[in-house]
Amino acid sequence: MTRHPRTVPAAGSRQVVLLLGGCSLWADELQRLVDPNEWEFVVVDDIDALPRRVGASRVRAILLPPRPWSGREIVVLRECRELSPGTAMVVMAEDPVDLPLKRASEHGATTFLRWPSSPEIFLQAITSGASPELPGRQARRKQVAR
Repeated sequence: MTRHPRTVPAAGSRQVVLLLGGCSLWADELQRLVDPNEWEFVVVDDIDALPRRVGASRVRAILLPPRPWSGREIVVLRECRELSPGTAMVVMAEDPVDLPLKRASEHGATTFLRWPSSPEIFLQAITSGASPELPGRQARRKQVAR
């Protein structure tokens, strides 16, 4: 039996992790890393749907693929940060590439996660949402390695 790191969801509700784009390929593997009674993974195919999802549910993290983002997509990601500053923006990659990771950092990623990772490292990443900061200041960023 797989042991899951323990977290305590508020009011007994499951915490939500949104999987954008290519990250959806890892949904089944990710669910096995955490307690399914505490965490729910939701695949979001359209980046324009992120702000509505972030505003309408208990989203703890958004998992993003490391890729170049268009200006419009960057605006959407920033809107998500404004709606929920405590939501972790986690860039997941099997093979981190300097340029996409650097750009992700510039656009508000709070954590980078190399995949595959242990359950403990994964849980640390999805619970790493930056605390709200003064307007105009960039969010604190962390590097999570395996």
